[in-house]
Amino acid sequence: MNTFRGWPTQTLLMPDGGVVACLVYKTGKEPRFSLFEENHNVFRLDRACKVMWQVRRNEGGARAQWAQMREKAEADDSGDFEMHSPFLSMHLRFRDGSTNKDPMTEAGPPDACWVEGATVICRTLDSMTYELDVDTGIAVNVTPFGIRPW
Repeated sequence: MNTFRGWPTQTLLMPDGGVVACLVYKTGKEPRFSLFEENHNVFRLDRACKVMWQVRRNEGGARAQWAQMREKAEADDSGDFEMHSPFLSMHLRFRDGSTNKDPMTEAGPPDACWVEGATVICRTLDSMTYELDVDTGIAVNVTPFGIRPW
């Protein structure tokens, strides 16, 4: 598995030679990041490994209050575990509805290649689902309401 900034990564190889990298927890010994860094742990890197973007979240209007609370905790670096919501994995959903995710782990393979027309799906620690735009780095929360078991 590749690493970026000392963290293991799940990577999506892009046609321009760059990658989309999701920093994932594996050993528990990864370097400590701020709450903001941990909650924004998906990057697009060019072929020289320079950061093109760091993921930005769009929670949508219905989740605006939660997003504001998370952003405040990130700004304060409060360490509030309830606001800890890193992306854990990503996978591709293809035009025909099929995916490249493992049904047991809900994650895609450690390394995959971008497929034109596919949608990148990112999952978070708190079971939220986002669609990631690989050009802009904006991840839109598409989790259906009432999905959480609690």
